Amino acid sequence: MEDYRAAALKVCLDDVARLTRFDADDLVQEGGLVQAFAVAVHQTYQVTVDTVTQRVHGESSGAGRSVGSSSGWQEAISALRAEALAAPRLTEGVLATVSAAPFAGKMQGWSLGTHGRSVYWRQTCSGCRGRGRVTCTACGGSRQTRCAMCGGAGRTKCSPCWGAGGSSYTVTEGYPPNERQVSRWQTCIHCGGAGENACHSCGQRGWVSCSACGASGEVTCGDCGGTGSVTDIASFRLVVTPTLAFGAVTPEDSRARSLIVGRIGIGGLAAVASQETTDWERSESGARVTGLSRFEVRGCELVLRRGDRVFRPYALGPAATIWDYDGVVEDLLEADLTALEAAAPALALIPEKAEPAAFGVVRAFCENEANQALLAAARTAQNPVQLKEAIKGTVSVAYAERVTKAMSVFVARLTRRHMAVGLGLGTAAAVLTAAVWALLWWGLRPTSFGQDWELLGWLAPTGWLLGAATGWLTASARLKGLGGEPLKAFTKRKDLGLGGRLKLGWRRKNRGEATD
Repeated sequence: MEDYRAAALKVCLDDVARLTRFDADDLVQEGGLVQAFAVAVHQTYQVTVDTVTQRVHGESSGAGRSVGSSSGWQEAISALRAEALAAPRLTEGVLATVSAAPFAGKMQGWSLGTHGRSVYWRQTCSGCRGRGRVTCTACGGSRQTRCAMCGGAGRTKCSPCWGAGGSSYTVTEGYPPNERQVSRWQTCIHCGGAGENACHSCGQRGWVSCSACGASGEVTCGDCGGTGSVTDIASFRLVVTPTLAFGAVTPEDSRARSLIVGRIGIGGLAAVASQETTDWERSESGARVTGLSRFEVRGCELVLRRGDRVFRPYALGPAATIWDYDGVVEDLLEADLTALEAAAPALALIPEKAEPAAFGVVRAFCENEANQALLAAARTAQNPVQLKEAIKGTVSVAYAERVTKAMSVFVARLTRRHMAVGLGLGTAAAVLTAAVWALLWWGLRPTSFGQDWELLGWLAPTGWLLGAATGWLTASARLKGLGGEPLKAFTKRKDLGLGGRLKLGWRRKNRGEATD
């Protein structure tokens, strides 16, 4: 027990030193309780039969039962379902599959195998009534289809004259200065002025022999493939559906149960358990097996003191992994967060010396690994559950909200300041350019300068836009040099606006759980 407590303490202090800028020398150990928990998981593996039906051409048979009516078809399927569930050694097959898989894999369903017998229902094809051929749908049985070339008219448009019957041309008559242009008409020699020619595809009949059925009026039945009969085959697949649920966690410890049930879950028990045993029970029907899995999980609640505050980090598993820091990391990071919250509003529109100091605060804030991970998680989490999973118990969701709000104010204030400076410079440049332009114009051309006034009118908004863009890019460049990749990505959020707010992907009113 003492060895496990010492290992848990070392892991906790190493994590604190890694996640923060502090070496955690002022954390004093005052003891800790090491316990071995027995975790019960109830398992039920229900075997059901999944029927797969297919239709084949002609008469088919195999291992199984042949029927001759729809009522016999349903009766045979029910009988073979019961036969599949009563197969010898069915539950042994389920147990063999369960035992061969790790516990995390037992949550997934699988197919145990295919039952060896099937049901065959051979019947006359209803589509062709046993003839094997059906009326051609292309010609409706008439053996002829409308000519595609002429559309049934028997004549086609003359292609040389495009159906006009000829073409016009212009000639010059007379001599200068009395010459004149005269339009003439030339009849098409291909159609003789009719604009149409006889259709050679159908011989002017407008109809051609149906190519789909070979002018027979019938085609092979697609339902039966021309055999006149079909066979419906019902085969059976055994499907194992697991149901797993937590039982007791003993000895009763609300905090340990919350971590095991809420954080680790059934799928992760094998990773933290020291031992696993399962007792199986076979049902009489042979269609279900049940088991009670017992896991031994070692845990340790450390007791640490920092000044007047007492913290109780919790370790679980053979490696003494810390699953709940109980505010140790958050307490050490509090001073940096408080400084960030105070520095963000200090970025007034035109500050004197607040910017260098504020940048130093942000740089110190981002030196902590926990804060860097939090900034990266805050921009991707879509709900409180994802955010809590991302921060993994190092800090609370309330702390994450404070970080997001403070960084949002800082980014927005800095962006507004640089944009204001950029807009001012852009406006001044536009006004100066307009004045120089006007003086030059008045000196050279004192009249007719309406269009040039429009050009002068565009200079001011153009200067503002260029100034705003320059300011935003300058602010982004300043921020990207502070906190590495997490803060760099934080400045790229689409909802960054002049109102000074970066919003998480979830809202307070939509939370489904407490923030701690």
